[in-house]
Amino acid sequence: MAGGLVVVTFLVSGWLSMNPRGWFGPRGPDAAMRAAYAGQAAPVFPLGPDALAGAPAGTVALDFAWIGGRPVILAAGPGGTAPCCGSALTSEAIVAAGRAMLPAARLREVTRLEVPDAYWYDRHGAPILPVLRLAFDDPAGTWFHLDPATGAILGRTDRSGRANRWLFDALHTLDAGPLAGRPALRLALIVTLSALGLVVATSGTVLGWRRLRRRRA
Repeated sequence: MAGGLVVVTFLVSGWLSMNPRGWFGPRGPDAAMRAAYAGQAAPVFPLGPDALAGAPAGTVALDFAWIGGRPVILAAGPGGTAPCCGSALTSEAIVAAGRAMLPAARLREVTRLEVPDAYWYDRHGAPILPVLRLAFDDPAGTWFHLDPATGAILGRTDRSGRANRWLFDALHTLDAGPLAGRPALRLALIVTLSALGLVVATSGTVLGWRRLRRRRA
Protein backbone atom coordinates (compact mmCIF):
# COMPACT_ATOMS: atom_id res chain seq x y z
CA MET A 1 0.00 0.00 0.00
CA ALA A 2 2.85 2.39 0.82
CA GLY A 3 4.53 1.63 -2.49
CA GLY A 4 1.27 2.10 -4.36
CA LEU A 5 0.78 5.50 -2.75
CA VAL A 6 4.30 6.48 -3.81
CA VAL A 7 3.65 5.44 -7.42
CA VAL A 8 0.30 7.24 -7.64
CA THR A 9 1.71 10.41 -6.06
CA PHE A 10 4.69 10.39 -8.41
CA LEU A 11 2.49 9.90 -11.48
CA VAL A 12 -0.02 12.59 -10.52
CA SER A 13 2.62 15.18 -9.63
CA GLY A 14 4.54 14.39 -12.83
CA TRP A 15 1.35 14.85 -14.85
CA LEU A 16 0.72 18.20 -13.15
CA SER A 17 4.23 19.33 -14.13
CA MET A 18 3.03 19.26 -17.76
CA ASN A 19 0.55 22.05 -16.85
CA PRO A 20 -2.57 20.28 -18.17
CA ARG A 21 -5.23 22.61 -19.61
CA GLY A 22 -3.05 25.57 -18.62
CA TRP A 23 -4.05 25.32 -14.97
CA PHE A 24 -0.84 26.94 -13.77
CA GLY A 25 0.25 30.43 -14.70
CA PRO A 26 3.32 31.52 -16.67
CA ARG A 27 6.74 31.59 -15.02
CA GLY A 28 8.04 34.71 -16.71
CA PRO A 29 6.82 38.20 -17.63
CA ASP A 30 5.29 38.68 -21.06
CA ALA A 31 6.59 41.11 -23.67
CA ALA A 32 4.28 43.93 -22.54
CA MET A 33 5.47 43.63 -18.95
CA ARG A 34 9.11 43.66 -20.02
CA ALA A 35 8.52 46.74 -22.16
CA ALA A 36 6.76 48.51 -19.28
CA TYR A 37 9.62 47.58 -16.94
CA ALA A 38 12.20 48.95 -19.38
CA GLY A 39 10.24 52.17 -19.87
CA GLN A 40 12.51 53.15 -22.74
CA ALA A 41 12.60 56.93 -22.97
CA ALA A 42 14.77 57.45 -26.06
CA PRO A 43 15.12 55.64 -29.40
CA VAL A 44 18.92 55.69 -29.18
CA PHE A 45 20.97 54.51 -26.20
CA PRO A 46 22.43 57.76 -24.82
CA LEU A 47 25.69 56.36 -23.43
CA GLY A 48 28.30 56.19 -26.19
CA PRO A 49 31.73 54.61 -26.61
CA ASP A 50 33.37 57.14 -24.27
CA ALA A 51 31.33 55.79 -21.37
CA LEU A 52 32.60 52.26 -21.99
CA ALA A 53 36.07 53.33 -20.89
CA GLY A 54 34.73 53.21 -17.34
CA ALA A 55 34.26 49.45 -17.47
CA PRO A 56 36.24 47.75 -14.68
CA ALA A 57 39.32 45.68 -15.45
CA GLY A 58 38.55 42.05 -16.25
CA THR A 59 35.18 42.81 -17.87
CA VAL A 60 34.25 40.08 -20.35
CA ALA A 61 30.83 41.35 -21.49
CA LEU A 62 28.71 44.49 -21.44
CA ASP A 63 24.93 44.46 -21.42
CA PHE A 64 22.96 47.56 -22.41
CA ALA A 65 19.56 47.83 -20.77
CA TRP A 66 16.70 50.18 -19.97
CA ILE A 67 15.19 49.98 -16.50
CA GLY A 68 12.42 52.38 -15.62
CA GLY A 69 13.42 54.67 -18.48
CA ARG A 70 17.04 54.82 -17.30
CA PRO A 71 19.92 53.62 -19.48
CA VAL A 72 22.08 51.12 -17.64
CA ILE A 73 25.30 49.40 -18.69
CA LEU A 74 26.02 46.17 -16.86
CA ALA A 75 29.56 44.82 -16.78
CA ALA A 76 30.11 41.09 -16.34
CA GLY A 77 33.44 39.92 -14.99
CA PRO A 78 35.08 37.60 -12.49
CA GLY A 79 33.38 39.38 -9.59
CA GLY A 80 29.89 39.08 -11.07
CA THR A 81 27.65 41.55 -12.89
CA ALA A 82 27.09 45.14 -11.79
CA PRO A 83 26.25 48.57 -13.28
CA CYS A 84 29.23 50.47 -14.63
CA CYS A 85 30.32 53.24 -16.94
CA GLY A 86 28.57 56.03 -15.08
CA SER A 87 25.19 54.29 -14.81
CA ALA A 88 23.75 53.71 -11.36
CA LEU A 89 20.93 51.53 -10.12
CA THR A 90 19.16 51.64 -6.75
CA SER A 91 16.58 49.37 -5.19
CA GLU A 92 14.13 52.26 -5.19
CA ALA A 93 14.52 52.70 -8.94
CA ILE A 94 14.05 48.98 -9.52
CA VAL A 95 10.87 48.91 -7.41
CA ALA A 96 9.52 51.96 -9.24
CA ALA A 97 10.15 50.24 -12.58
CA GLY A 98 8.53 47.08 -11.25
CA ARG A 99 5.31 48.92 -10.44
CA ALA A 100 4.88 49.66 -14.15
CA MET A 101 4.57 45.97 -15.01
CA LEU A 102 1.09 45.86 -13.45
CA PRO A 103 -0.12 49.46 -13.57
CA ALA A 104 -3.74 48.53 -12.79
CA ALA A 105 -2.81 46.73 -9.57
CA ARG A 106 -1.53 48.02 -6.26
CA LEU A 107 1.95 47.04 -5.10
CA ARG A 108 1.00 45.40 -1.83
CA GLU A 109 4.39 44.50 -0.43
CA VAL A 110 8.12 44.68 -1.21
CA THR A 111 10.33 42.12 0.50
CA ARG A 112 14.10 41.83 0.33
CA LEU A 113 15.10 38.19 0.70
CA GLU A 114 18.57 37.49 2.03
CA VAL A 115 18.05 33.73 2.36
CA PRO A 116 15.97 31.24 0.31
CA ASP A 117 12.40 30.54 1.36
CA ALA A 118 9.63 28.17 0.29
CA TYR A 119 9.03 30.04 -2.98
CA TRP A 120 12.50 31.34 -3.83
CA TYR A 121 14.88 28.42 -4.01
CA ASP A 122 16.86 26.30 -6.42
CA ARG A 123 16.97 22.57 -5.80
CA HIS A 124 20.05 22.33 -8.03
CA GLY A 125 22.10 24.87 -6.06
CA ALA A 126 21.97 28.25 -4.38
CA PRO A 127 19.51 30.78 -5.87
CA ILE A 128 20.48 34.37 -6.61
CA LEU A 129 20.50 36.37 -3.37
CA PRO A 130 19.61 38.93 -2.26
CA VAL A 131 16.43 39.33 -4.28
CA LEU A 132 13.50 41.76 -4.24
CA ARG A 133 10.00 40.27 -4.16
CA LEU A 134 7.23 42.57 -5.40
CA ALA A 135 3.77 41.30 -4.42
CA PHE A 136 0.74 42.84 -6.18
CA ASP A 137 -2.93 42.72 -5.21
CA ASP A 138 -4.18 41.78 -8.70
CA PRO A 139 -6.72 38.90 -8.96
CA ALA A 140 -3.92 36.43 -9.76
CA GLY A 141 -1.82 37.48 -6.76
CA THR A 142 1.24 38.10 -8.93
CA TRP A 143 4.77 38.16 -7.54
CA PHE A 144 7.89 39.35 -9.36
CA HIS A 145 11.42 38.55 -8.23
CA LEU A 146 14.03 41.14 -9.22
CA ASP A 147 17.79 41.24 -8.81
CA PRO A 148 18.67 44.38 -6.77
CA ALA A 149 22.23 44.33 -8.13
CA THR A 150 21.42 44.27 -11.86
CA GLY A 151 17.69 44.95 -12.09
CA ALA A 152 17.15 41.68 -13.95
CA ILE A 153 13.67 40.14 -13.80
CA LEU A 154 14.36 36.73 -12.28
CA GLY A 155 10.87 35.32 -12.21
CA ARG A 156 7.13 35.78 -12.12
CA THR A 157 4.62 33.64 -10.26
CA ASP A 158 0.98 33.80 -9.21
CA ARG A 159 -1.29 31.78 -6.93
CA SER A 160 -1.50 28.90 -9.37
CA GLY A 161 2.28 28.81 -9.72
CA ARG A 162 2.71 28.79 -5.96
CA ALA A 163 0.21 25.93 -5.74
CA ASN A 164 2.20 24.07 -8.38
CA ARG A 165 5.28 24.50 -6.20
CA TRP A 166 3.64 22.20 -3.62
CA LEU A 167 1.77 19.91 -6.01
CA PHE A 168 4.87 19.20 -8.09
CA ASP A 169 8.08 20.01 -6.22
CA ALA A 170 6.87 18.93 -2.81
CA LEU A 171 5.29 15.68 -4.06
CA HIS A 172 7.58 14.84 -6.97
CA THR A 173 11.01 15.79 -5.61
CA LEU A 174 10.29 16.13 -1.85
CA ASP A 175 12.00 19.53 -2.00
CA ALA A 176 9.96 21.14 0.76
CA GLY A 177 9.88 21.64 4.50
CA PRO A 178 12.82 20.33 6.53
CA LEU A 179 13.97 18.18 3.60
CA ALA A 180 14.71 21.22 1.45
CA GLY A 181 17.81 22.07 3.47
CA ARG A 182 18.99 18.47 3.88
CA PRO A 183 19.88 17.11 0.44
CA ALA A 184 21.49 13.93 1.79
CA LEU A 185 18.41 13.04 3.84
CA ARG A 186 16.12 13.92 0.93
CA LEU A 187 18.11 11.67 -1.42
CA ALA A 188 17.99 8.80 1.06
CA LEU A 189 14.23 9.16 1.40
CA ILE A 190 13.77 9.32 -2.39
CA VAL A 191 15.79 6.11 -2.80
CA THR A 192 13.72 4.40 -0.10
CA LEU A 193 10.42 5.47 -1.62
CA SER A 194 11.63 4.51 -5.09
CA ALA A 195 12.43 1.06 -3.72
CA LEU A 196 8.85 0.79 -2.47
CA GLY A 197 7.62 1.77 -5.92
CA LEU A 198 9.86 -0.89 -7.42
CA VAL A 199 8.29 -3.47 -5.09
CA VAL A 200 4.84 -2.53 -6.40
CA ALA A 201 5.96 -2.71 -10.04
CA THR A 202 7.76 -6.04 -9.54
CA SER A 203 4.95 -7.66 -7.56
CA GLY A 204 2.43 -6.55 -10.17
CA THR A 205 4.55 -8.09 -12.92
CA VAL A 206 4.89 -11.38 -10.99
CA LEU A 207 1.17 -11.58 -10.25
CA GLY A 208 0.31 -10.84 -13.87
CA TRP A 209 2.74 -13.49 -15.14
CA ARG A 210 1.33 -16.12 -12.77
CA ARG A 211 -2.21 -15.37 -13.90
CA LEU A 212 -1.22 -15.69 -17.55
CA ARG A 213 0.44 -19.03 -16.87
CA ARG A 214 -2.69 -20.33 -15.11
CA ARG A 215 -4.85 -19.29 -18.07
CA ARG A 216 -2.60 -21.15 -20.51
CA ALA A 217 -2.62 -24.21 -18.32
